[in-house]
Parts: sequence; C-alpha cells; structure tokens
Amino acid sequence: MAYLDILRLLGETPANMRSGLTSDGLGNLVTGIASVLISTAIAVSLSKRQSRFAQRTALERQVDELIRIGIEHPELETEALCRDWNNLNTPDVARNRYEFYCCFVFNLIYRVWDYYAGDTDKMKEIIFYEELIEAHRAWWFRDLKNEVGYEKEFVAFINKAIPIQGDGEQ
Repeated sequence: MAYLDILRLLGETPANMRSGLTSDGLGNLVTGIASVLISTAIAVSLSKRQSRFAQRTALERQVDELIRIGIEHPELETEALCRDWNNLNTPDVARNRYEFYCCFVFNLIYRVWDYYAGDTDKMKEIIFYEELIEAHRAWWFRDLKNEVGYEKEFVAFINKAIPIQGDGEQ
C-alpha cells in the first residue's frame, strides 16, 4: 500500500495532503508548542524560586557564622573596642581582627540589603542590621574605603541608619 493510500484511509483530502498540514496535524503542532512554552515557563519559575531559596539559605548561614564569631570573640562587640579600635594602645591582632570582623558585618548587611532590594522590613527577617550598624559606626566612618567600596545607594542606606550622637559626632 502506498503512502497516499494510507493517508486517504485516514480521511485526509488531497488539498490537505498537498499543503502537508492536516487539521489534526495543525492542532497537534499548536498543542505541542503550547506544551513546550508552558513547561519552559514552569521550569524557569521553579529554577528562580530554588535559586532565591538557596540565596536566602546562604545568607542565614552567614548570620549564623556572625553569631559564632561573636561567641568565640565576644570582645568584638564590646563598646570599648567598637569605640577605640583604632587607638595606638589597641594591639595589632585585636585591631586587625576587629577590622576583618567589621568588614564581614557590613558585607553581610550589604548582601541582605541587595537580596531584598533595600526593603528594610524584609531585611529584618534575616538580620537585625540596625544594632550592628550602630555598634560599628565608628569603624564605618573611619575606614574611608567604605565610601568607594560599596554601591552609592548602600552607603546612603548605612549613613541614614546610623544615629547621630548628641555631641554632633556620628
């Protein structure tokens, strides 16, 4: 039996056979394309959601690491060190550790700020940034690299979050 005979048995007309498209074939093509598009959209959506979840999990782990460092080195959160970290009387080891710690603190705050696009209410779901910014404000202002090392919007966010002291010094 020839190919055309088989098509005729299936109810195809000569006009459909010449165009190469049948009503069933066109419907199947549309259905197939729609299925591919829907599947792709679902896959992209799930991938974005999983990526976002992984980012948040990584941020939460970093907050846990910050807490662990604070437990192992409670001096890093003392008012005396936070205020006087750059004095000549502070040993180099303590000063260097504090500088690295502050770098970690503000990098973490930046990552959370970036993750939530600056939404401060959502940021508090992961980290209580205001307490950290206030405690380490002296380091923030004395390390001039902060002004150029972070995005301008983040620098403005930090500067706005730092309370102004009664004597005019931040």
